[in-house]
Amino acid sequence: MRKLKALLWLHALRTKRYFLSTASGSLTDALWMSIFLFGAYSSQGPEFARETYWALVAWAVIANAGWMIGGWVDYLTELGLLEPLEFSGVSPVAAASGRSLVIAVPVSISSLLVLTLSYSMGIDALNVKSPGVALASLLLLWAQGTAYGAILAATVLRTSIPAALLDIAALTYLGLLLAPLPPINHHVLALVPLLGPGYITRLAVAKGAGWTLLAPTTLSTLLLAAAALLYSRKTLEHVRGRGFKAVVFQ
Repeated sequence: MRKLKALLWLHALRTKRYFLSTASGSLTDALWMSIFLFGAYSSQGPEFARETYWALVAWAVIANAGWMIGGWVDYLTELGLLEPLEFSGVSPVAAASGRSLVIAVPVSISSLLVLTLSYSMGIDALNVKSPGVALASLLLLWAQGTAYGAILAATVLRTSIPAALLDIAALTYLGLLLAPLPPINHHVLALVPLLGPGYITRLAVAKGAGWTLLAPTTLSTLLLAAAALLYSRKTLEHVRGRGFKAVVFQ
């Protein structure tokens, strides 16, 4: 418990000290989100733009999970803190995964900025058919994003490749999420890791979704978390044998 409190304090302190950097990244996310929102509004109208807004919020969660958790290992490597963390009994992957709570800061800032833009364009983004289901699906997406970030961080340790070159989810996620929903059972879609919660959010916003859709997503979240935990442990066993040799490109 003391180690957990120390990690949370570390990340909270860094977020406070580097708030301007976080705000800058949030503004960059908001600019990208605004481009897609404007394109959706221009081509499909306000209804599709409302769906697009929430898809963009889901993308922001995954994108920030990739660079804030996976990229944290790069930061620890640059500072030469991997070995001290290991000697103190703290896994570098666990230290990086503690950044999960910080994800809420940039996602909230960028989402609020784009929400303001959406209302100026006449898009009622908060008109959600099933708000409770939409919120629950985003929370599950945050949990899955944390597991994805942990897998990314462990892969950085194992392969010595910077997280920015390994993070493919942020590049493909939004395109897949905005594609027309396949004509298959929604419960099957909900099982897909990372995409499942995003699909549920779209359904909850546009047509309404039942709480039963959260059951398969919860299952996939638990499986993804278990896979991340197992992979992280195996990776740490591997790197302890050869030493930490992660490389950060300047």
